Formats: sequence, structure tokens, C-alpha cells
Amino acid sequence: MQFLLFFLLAAVMIFAAIKVVTAKNVVHGVLYLVLTFFCVAGVYILLYAEFLAAVQILIYASAMVILILFVLLLSNLQELQRLRQWHGQWPVALAIGGILLLEVIVVLWRGLPSGGKPNAILAQLGGQTPTEGLGTVLFTDYLLPFEVASILLLAAMIGAIILARRD
Repeated sequence: MQFLLFFLLAAVMIFAAIKVVTAKNVVHGVLYLVLTFFCVAGVYILLYAEFLAAVQILIYASAMVILILFVLLLSNLQELQRLRQWHGQWPVALAIGGILLLEVIVVLWRGLPSGGKPNAILAQLGGQTPTEGLGTVLFTDYLLPFEVASILLLAAMIGAIILARRD
């Protein structure tokens, strides 16, 4: 049942992702992006990562999409729609997409380290819930990268405030 649901979510996600980049109306593209984010959250739920699914919905499917819509609606949509949608970089993009597709196929071919069983992954957490396990790993093994990412985000936020105040 989980495999069937996964393949259904994956098919909808691939369709929506293709429509994001091929939609003629940018607002429709953003709505397809929301569908893609919800499908990703569904995959997180299938992997027993409820916390990541909630973060995916709260941050990406709501906050980021609202930000993108505000930027699109405050900009000149007629000018955006007149821009060319297909540029000379499509061969490079096609090659990179093919490489990423091959990488996904290799990962799926090899399978998960636990044999593809999420219960075995949960057993490795030592009785912790996935959210507790994520917190433990983030604040023990990956503390330095976590702190570097937080400082980088803080610097980006300060830079955005400075740039916005100049206008």
C-alpha cells in the first residue's frame, strides 16, 4: 500500500514540477509549485518524518509561496509574460536533468541501507521518535554546520533588510 501511495505521489509530483516550469501563466506555475510541495510533504509522511512534513507545509507551501506571489503580483506581469520562456541554455539544463535522473535511478537501484524498511530505520534511533532523533543528530553530530547555516541565514536577512531600506 505504501509503495502504491509513493508512486502516486511521485507521479503527481513529477507532473506538477514539469507544469511549474512550462506553465504560460506565472500564477498557475506557483499553484503547481504548491502542489509539488504538498506531494513532498506526503513523501515525508510515508517516511515517518512528520516533523519534516509539517515544516514543508508551514515554510514552503505557505510562507515561500506567499512571498513568491507577492513578488509576482507587485511586479509588472505583462512584462514577465512577454519574456521568452525558452532560452539557449536548454541543452545544458537537459544534460543536468539527465544526470540527476541517473543519480535517482542509481539510488533507487541500490535501495535504502536498511533494506527499504522504515521500521528498521526507526529501530536505529534507539526508541526516540523521528523528531527527537533529528534534534539529537542536529545538535550533536551536525552542530557546526547547523550554526554556520543559521549565521548565513541571519546575514542574508540583514542584507535583505538593508537592500529594502535603500528604496
